[in-house]
Amino acid sequence: MKIDIVLASHSIEIVFRLYNSFSKMIDIDLNFNVLLFGQSVAVPFDRPYPRNLCVFEKNQHCLPIYETRNRCQKKLQSLMIRRGSIGFVLDDDKEWCSSQSELIAMIKEMRLKEIDMGFCYVLGDAPIPEEYTRTSPLLDILTSLYLHYPNDVSSTLSNYVASICYNLSEQVNTRDIHHDYYSFIPNNFISIKIEKEVLAQNCLNWIKSILYGKTSTRNIVSVPNIREATGRERGGATIILNPSVLNYSNSAMILPAKSADEIDIVSRRSDMVMAMNCRRDDYKLGL
Repeated sequence: MKIDIVLASHSIEIVFRLYNSFSKMIDIDLNFNVLLFGQSVAVPFDRPYPRNLCVFEKNQHCLPIYETRNRCQKKLQSLMIRRGSIGFVLDDDKEWCSSQSELIAMIKEMRLKEIDMGFCYVLGDAPIPEEYTRTSPLLDILTSLYLHYPNDVSSTLSNYVASICYNLSEQVNTRDIHHDYYSFIPNNFISIKIEKEVLAQNCLNWIKSILYGKTSTRNIVSVPNIREATGRERGGATIILNPSVLNYSNSAMILPAKSADEIDIVSRRSDMVMAMNCRRDDYKLGL
């Protein structure tokens, strides 16, 4: 098995952290290909690059994410076609956490299910690679602060929480376990019931966990088997098994409707727009 990895970063030091985490877990034919951008491009690097790490482009400008992604995809497609490899597009600010056996098993299952492009998680993401991982637990904390400390919270927070029609629950259905701002319905939010003592003891740690994409007020359930994705999901790693999907470029925010019967879809991430375009044209996505 051959793997080609592309990523964009403003820091070669951050790239090395990801490279080292991947190299410790995976011992197969592996190549890292980096687009380095921003002011750090001009800073000399004080040690040699590993044999299988290549900076394929340096650009002193701060490029938008969708542009760096498009350049990385173009590079990856040429590598996959030439080497017959499996492709990865990685976030630079994460760390790899799957063993080699887990990775091989995941790729085999994706191939068996004829997946063209898949999404998986890396350290720093929530273990279920959905786009909506942070708003719900943050709202759990805000509503609990409002309930337990009504005289201590700001008027802005009081007014905001008061504008949300929510119910308290001991447990939330796993299908509604998380959502983000874009799918948040203020008049239909189910908040986890948090006792005052538990809130006081865990509040700061929960906020840090939300920042890092880890479990906080709600359990996060990992996906046991590969399942079909819609394009709205994502993880820190995108796996490419069919290089043809890389013909679809990343564009900012809006997925235009194909007909008068459809509506435009707005996404907060250009890679989601790319993925939804792939799915519309009958490519199979999985996670």
